Amino acid sequence: MNPSALLACLWLTGSALGAPAPNPDAPLDLRTLSPQERKRFEDARMTLQMMTYRFDDGDGAILSPRTHAPISLSRGRQLLDILGQGKVYGAIERMNAVLQGQDPGKPLSPQNYQKLDELERAAGSHFPPDLAKLLSASGAGPSKPLLDAFWTRYLGQRALSDQAMAQTAADAVEAPAGRSAASVRAAYFDAAEQRLGDKMRQDVAADLSQYETGRKLLAHFRNGKGVLELPAMLELRDDARYGAFYDSGAKDLVLNETYIVNAVVAAAPASQQAALRLQLSTPQAVADYLGKDDRAMNQFVQDNDIAIIHELTHAWQDRRDRVDTAMNRGMLPGADVIPDEWEAYRKQNELIGEQLARDPAGALRRLQAVAPNYLAGYERFVTDFRGWQDGITREYLATWPESAATLPQLQDLQKMREEAARQDGLFAQVKAYFGWGADAANARQTESDDDTARFEKQRYPAIRVQGLLALAQAYGEDEPDSAYRYASAAASAAESGGASTQALLAPAQRAYAAALSGAMTWLRRFRGDAQRRVDLVAEIEEDQDAMRSPLPKGFAGAKALAFCDLADDLKGKASQIQDPKAAYYARQHADQIAAKDRTPLADIDAELRPDVARCREDLAGPFASLYDGR
Repeated sequence: MNPSALLACLWLTGSALGAPAPNPDAPLDLRTLSPQERKRFEDARMTLQMMTYRFDDGDGAILSPRTHAPISLSRGRQLLDILGQGKVYGAIERMNAVLQGQDPGKPLSPQNYQKLDELERAAGSHFPPDLAKLLSASGAGPSKPLLDAFWTRYLGQRALSDQAMAQTAADAVEAPAGRSAASVRAAYFDAAEQRLGDKMRQDVAADLSQYETGRKLLAHFRNGKGVLELPAMLELRDDARYGAFYDSGAKDLVLNETYIVNAVVAAAPASQQAALRLQLSTPQAVADYLGKDDRAMNQFVQDNDIAIIHELTHAWQDRRDRVDTAMNRGMLPGADVIPDEWEAYRKQNELIGEQLARDPAGALRRLQAVAPNYLAGYERFVTDFRGWQDGITREYLATWPESAATLPQLQDLQKMREEAARQDGLFAQVKAYFGWGADAANARQTESDDDTARFEKQRYPAIRVQGLLALAQAYGEDEPDSAYRYASAAASAAESGGASTQALLAPAQRAYAAALSGAMTWLRRFRGDAQRRVDLVAEIEEDQDAMRSPLPKGFAGAKALAFCDLADDLKGKASQIQDPKAAYYARQHADQIAAKDRTPLADIDAELRPDVARCREDLAGPFASLYDGR
């Protein structure tokens, strides 16, 4: 994720309001605030740290980026107000975009109401009460009053921004690509932070250099003399959802202190973990510890290299394209651009694929323990590329409606800004400014379309087969049904992938044969989780039928036992249901499951025949008739 794009409106809002005057109030102490106000500061932690403020958690202070001294409570509240107004600024822009599709003569549609309500909640407590009241009161009447009120408010805030842009447009348009007018501060707060940052960069480079995916990405950060110039790296306590994130305004990559502490504590003996976590309760204590213990930082980087390569991809996008620069200068609306996320997730999945291929079982255990969500994403990636990509789009638009956008949505917001500039009479002064941003977005759209099509056609087929094979090997004996599923998909993908997967066809077929053998062994020996066994039986039948191949030896007995065990499980659950009608339907369902396998006992191999016979005998009452004569 690239949170710096979300600051674009804050820079303009701040410049329009003017810098708050120094205040002689006493220093802010978060420990003395009410829980509600303390939470507001904690919620703003990430954004304030992106603006180079630092939280001294030991003393409850927030330190100024200019003086390094604690700021006053008055100054802290002013900052929260500026940030809050910036969120409102972005929310009102997005709300007007929603209302562009609303017929003013008709009531507000339920879908549009839901979107507006989500954006209002995302804006927080600073959202204008008059607009909130209008929205909550929108009923069966025409929506024109609501549309007019929101557009009028939008024109007012855009007029301030357009005036600020008109004053600086010439300089901004002439600025080179890849540099941000918002980036006017040093990356590091002090020398100690820089020393730790240099150590982080060394460890990240060493870890990623082990992999081809990492080496290719690192090559983009080498200057003309071959010297590696990674972005500055910071260790900061931030939103627990992110192990790392890239800040395009400051050109730095933040590694979350919470994750670092977790890695350090997990590596310590169990008897020392509680005391160590207490010891590492402040950023300074964490920095001191990491400065003395190389293993702690190494472990963190190893545990989080997937998140790090994702964020370094955003850093490369920032250096390569002009979209982030345009956002940071107000030439484009601030947004988390979804095609950028596609590329970053794709890069992290390529790294996961390498790690699984190198050490299938070990990499799988690490992913299951440290990043199960990344593993799930990788499994979707190698199973269905388009579905995986569409899933990212849906997730971002649903989870971050106030910030995520596709490039067409970004361009629609840009057109709305241009219309506002025409109405406030400043379009002529800012036309070139908007044009620079529109060109950046159009170029990114073309690049994204071409890159996605090229990847899907040229590289993905082989990456998919290799990934499926690695997963089949990784699951192996621990989950034979999963291993079979991935080996089957690998064989199918290798066969349909054309020239790019021809060399993988024979290995995939061998892997399928081995996985089928392992699955049959598991089906015949494992008596637990009958539903899981029935699902695997169905998959094997379907695959063998599609290949016009005979069912494997001993399949009939394994199938009969799986269905009988499942019917027995369902019968047991039905007997515990108190409601007579519900119990009847539950027994009927068990009856139907039992009826799905009618294999005569004589056709079942001698090894499993006794088990199947005993299971069928246990199915008394309405089930017994199913097995008459068998």
